[in-house]
Amino acid sequence: MTTMRTSIFISFLTLLSFSTAGQKISTRELENIADKFGVDSALKAVRPISEIFTIDTSVALSIAYKCSDLKNYTRQFPYFTNMGQVMKSQFFNLKALDNLKTYKTLLLDPGIKQYKAFVIPDQIFLVLAFQNDTSIIPALKAEYNFWEHNADSIKNTYPSKTKRFFQRFKGTPPSEQLFSDCKENSYKLAWTLHQLGDSDFSMERANTIRQQLVPYLRDYNMERFKFKTYQLKPDTLKLNKSYTSIDEIDFDNEIEFIKLKENLEGDKCWKQIITNNKTGLYEIGCQWAPLAGRGKTIRLELIEGNKLQVSIISAWIS
Repeated sequence: MTTMRTSIFISFLTLLSFSTAGQKISTRELENIADKFGVDSALKAVRPISEIFTIDTSVALSIAYKCSDLKNYTRQFPYFTNMGQVMKSQFFNLKALDNLKTYKTLLLDPGIKQYKAFVIPDQIFLVLAFQNDTSIIPALKAEYNFWEHNADSIKNTYPSKTKRFFQRFKGTPPSEQLFSDCKENSYKLAWTLHQLGDSDFSMERANTIRQQLVPYLRDYNMERFKFKTYQLKPDTLKLNKSYTSIDEIDFDNEIEFIKLKENLEGDKCWKQIITNNKTGLYEIGCQWAPLAGRGKTIRLELIEGNKLQVSIISAWIS
């Protein structure tokens, strides 16, 4: 029975991923997928997953609660860190802090000394800054002291200048790279402590640390991965028919809505609709010529039976 259910679900995901006719799914169905098959399955099921919070904060938070694999570059990591930058919850704060502490173990593991292996991702600090919980300041200071101490220890054991000179023919000397990696964590911690209002950590102090990194990181921008909420500019469309929910709307035959699609449809394009009663997300995009690389995500809200409020929350041309 379990095998059969898994096979059916895999087929369902395949349809969602590859059907050009388009798929419709409710936020509650996504929550059920996360409950029954795991959070990764829910995150694979739809494309505009991080935008779900704009139509259903309860389900967005429920899925985030199930994220446990927070190693950088996993499917769960960007979802967790994006949600942690738009929704306040002690869960995000504590989970991000716990994740930050795990990188000390990587440094102390003698088998892991490769480039960037223990550099803490920016997004973790962005979550902590957004949550703005000053009670974690002592814990962050302890982490800062750890990375500063290890950076000093590494610098005190640098090979001779001559050896490092010849190592530079192959790139940054390993000892200098390890020092910079530790200092990068120190800089990010100092930046976060400044954001939380700790008087011991001015931006000047953080920038002084930043100047000790390898040269190409000395203009490091901590907000480059910041997940920004959209400044919605809604427009109201008058529909041909009257509806009671987003799920009922016949988008292919509503003239005013068709204009929003800008011909982004056909067998070389996709569309997905995520619904939550009177709100929803409609994403359309194309992956093959002549419209390859174009698409948009539209937030929907049925404000009256025949009036639909639409806001383009993202659009792209690549």
